Amino acid sequence: MKRTSLNHVYRIVWSQVLDAWVAVAEITRARGKTAKTSHRRLTSVVAALLSLSASLAQGAPAGGQIASGSGSISQAGTTTTVQQGSPKLSVNWASFNVAPQEAVNFVQPSAAAIAVNRIFDTNGSQILGQLNANGQVYLINPNGIVFGHGARVNVGGLVASTLDLDDASLNGDARSFNGNGGGSVVNLGTINAASGGYVALLGNHVSNQGVISAQLGSVALGAGSAVTLTFSGNSLLRLQVDQSVLNSLAENGGLIRADGGMVLMTAGAKNALLASVVNNTGVIEARTVEDHNGTIILQGGMQAGQVKVGGTLDASAPNGGDGGFIETSAAQVHVVSDARVSTAAPLGSFGTWLIDPQDFRVAATGGDISGATLSANLASTPVSVHSSGGGSTGSGNIDIDDAVSWSADTTLTLTASKHVNVNANIAATGNAAGLAINPNTANGGEAASGDGAFNLNNGASVTLSGTNPSLAIAGTSYTVINSLGVEGDT
Repeated sequence: MKRTSLNHVYRIVWSQVLDAWVAVAEITRARGKTAKTSHRRLTSVVAALLSLSASLAQGAPAGGQIASGSGSISQAGTTTTVQQGSPKLSVNWASFNVAPQEAVNFVQPSAAAIAVNRIFDTNGSQILGQLNANGQVYLINPNGIVFGHGARVNVGGLVASTLDLDDASLNGDARSFNGNGGGSVVNLGTINAASGGYVALLGNHVSNQGVISAQLGSVALGAGSAVTLTFSGNSLLRLQVDQSVLNSLAENGGLIRADGGMVLMTAGAKNALLASVVNNTGVIEARTVEDHNGTIILQGGMQAGQVKVGGTLDASAPNGGDGGFIETSAAQVHVVSDARVSTAAPLGSFGTWLIDPQDFRVAATGGDISGATLSANLASTPVSVHSSGGGSTGSGNIDIDDAVSWSADTTLTLTASKHVNVNANIAATGNAAGLAINPNTANGGEAASGDGAFNLNNGASVTLSGTNPSLAIAGTSYTVINSLGVEGDT
């Protein structure tokens, strides 16, 4: 007898009392979520899925029919095998669930082979057991996909999406996904891509609370109603959200690791006016491997998007080479007090952390980052703040309203499309520490407005006390004199 699925018994609503998403019985009445709460995470959803999915999951994938390409589907005991005979295979499924004791194996002709699986279930798919493939597997279910705590996925590449694939784009490097699926894509398990492979979670709401790894490859979380993935061969190079939905969310509360590769988290189209959130509270690692630097990009919409930086962003080079690149960009970028960001390279050169909002305020409370948090992170990475302005709320200013101090040989760069206002002390003691202040320089190569200025207010001071510090203001470098010497010195 067919068992009831999670989505048939429960649905997701916003609780004003708990200030979070919750799973409730289908008969429960719901109230809409206000725009003010659009940034909240899927924490309660994850908890609900964790407690319910194991007991409510259906059995093995059912009703599989080859739609295009050549292949066969067989089941023996608890194992389902999809034998793929052509480079590209499309399968339509009535349902696609994997119970804890079950396994689904895709046997593919090469690592470049792609199996597209469209799931025509009225419920979301639950992957609680094993999913294995030597090539690339696309799972598409508009009602959602959940990888439960016991899920173990080992693939060459994986796309899990509530957005449908434009089949024509499958033959090119840019592959288009779009749709109005209301389900979420959530990982609570362990997903491993082969070296140089990729994992992409796509939909209106995407969340990783488990472990995703892609050594020398890419991990991408894209939230929106239209997304383009750009490939070179079997490697994922780029994720772009082309169209937004209100309150799109991409979040990580687990571990994402792509050493020598790239991690991309994007919510909302760049110029969309709809609210979107990228939120990290977990660990994201893209450390340097030999000569392969890592890249981490957290990107929200530049008009109404928000990026919340918490947890750990690590693009360091602990075993040699140079540090990587980290970008956090949106209309508003907020860095919480426990955030730790590193591009350190003990045997090479630091990388860079770019913060790219409309405007940015360093303040003890009520700002985008505290002076203490900025100071702590300057110990492990140079920080470059570029304010772009031009949005519905941004002024384009950078305001330093809380003291900043650090001792590492790193540089703080403040580049504003309008004013840089230093209202609190800035002090660096590192011998090769640096400060660069660039007012009136628009982000992204836009023409300068001509009315920006560097303002030193409220008795604030700038102190660079190392032996060989660097100072540049508005593109002009200055020599910092820490000692005038004594008579007779040359």
